[in-house]
Amino acid sequence: MTTSRLQELLQERKIYRTGELTSRGVASRTILRAIERGDLVRPVMVTAKGPVPGILASPDADMDDWKDDAIAMLLTGGVLGRQYAAMRHGLCTAVEPGIQVIVPYEVAQVSDKTTIRITRTRREENLSVGIDTIETTVGVPVRITSPERTILDLLRTRNLPGGDEDYRHGIAALTTYVENGGHTGPLLEMAKSFEKWLPDVVEVACSAAMESYGRGYGQ
Repeated sequence: MTTSRLQELLQERKIYRTGELTSRGVASRTILRAIERGDLVRPVMVTAKGPVPGILASPDADMDDWKDDAIAMLLTGGVLGRQYAAMRHGLCTAVEPGIQVIVPYEVAQVSDKTTIRITRTRREENLSVGIDTIETTVGVPVRITSPERTILDLLRTRNLPGGDEDYRHGIAALTTYVENGGHTGPLLEMAKSFEKWLPDVVEVACSAAMESYGRGYGQ
């Protein structure tokens, strides 16, 4: 009975937390037998040290492009952001190893067998303004900062210790955004939801990006 229940759940989604499977009617012994048969696998995140504790997946999910992002969502309930989101949106190609996730301050630390890098926040707008939801091929919805919000977050690091690299990535992402036809108006409007000084920083960055775009086309 619980075997058929497991099959039903795997048709809904390809990745689960182990506790979610048991809470939804799958016996622990059924899970163990499914692992022995190869019907379930313990997925390993790219560049991670080993299988992610407490996560199980169908075999076809283990190679899915959204696997790591889905695992990050299941473990943190947060929002993909910063350089990682910029890479996902095609705004930059250089990204440090690891999935960058913005989470509420009280979220517990994740295992070092993941490649998740947590940024904690106590500010509600950091988890609600400029957030997109992507329905993935593994069935786990992924929350990610929008292209505009991603650029803002990178530019917001300008006045933070060690934020120079992220700020440079922000300028590069903004330039790509403009080259791809993105409008700077929504950026300037969204900036008002955060630090008071941010609109001024964004305006200067937008001017620089527009000048760079013009030079690229010989204007």
